[in-house]
Amino acid sequence: MKNLNLIILLLIVQSSFAQSPADELLNNLLKKINQTGKYQVDINIQIDVKFIKIKNRTGKMFFTPPDSVRFKIDGFAFLPKKGFNSQLNSLKNQKVTALSMGQEKLNGLNCEVIKVIPSDIGSELVLAQIWLDPIKNRMIKMTTITKSQGSSTIAFDYAVQNKYDLPSKMKVSFEIKNQKLPVSFTGDFEQIEDQIKPGVDQGSVIITYSNFVFQ
Repeated sequence: MKNLNLIILLLIVQSSFAQSPADELLNNLLKKINQTGKYQVDINIQIDVKFIKIKNRTGKMFFTPPDSVRFKIDGFAFLPKKGFNSQLNSLKNQKVTALSMGQEKLNGLNCEVIKVIPSDIGSELVLAQIWLDPIKNRMIKMTTITKSQGSSTIAFDYAVQNKYDLPSKMKVSFEIKNQKLPVSFTGDFEQIEDQIKPGVDQGSVIITYSNFVFQ
């Protein structure tokens, strides 16, 4: 933790000498996301956690601006209380330092890499990194490190075009510490193993979106 705090301090000091273009990129992305209107969409949920067996689920998701989400899925309680952009939207409610980390090729795209550091030492967010397609102003991937939930990564796929340029697929990969799923994730599990070794494992949730209906 001391090493992480030192890295964050060095990045903040570095940013004080020059204005990074990352601020403009981040603000443009937030502005685009905040323009998303009300919609509903069909969803398919696939869960991959090695000590849990659960069938794929289908249902509907209802989004109301700015970030209210409601699910209708039979026999399943999948509860990310906010939309796919909730972590990103949370950045606008706190003072952060955005740093340009150069470019990286991801899924055939030349992405701008932005590191985001909260100025408030008491923030739940420790560090975030965003891979952004600057041409279409899309978030391709986002990794966050938080104090209570560890690290998670969200990867986005935009195979199907729609009115607000929303992703058609989202994969959330997260840490499972001491057999605890993220607090935003619950379900009616078909089977949970009796013996689970302590430590840190990886889990993922893949959500596929189709048949958007915009209002």
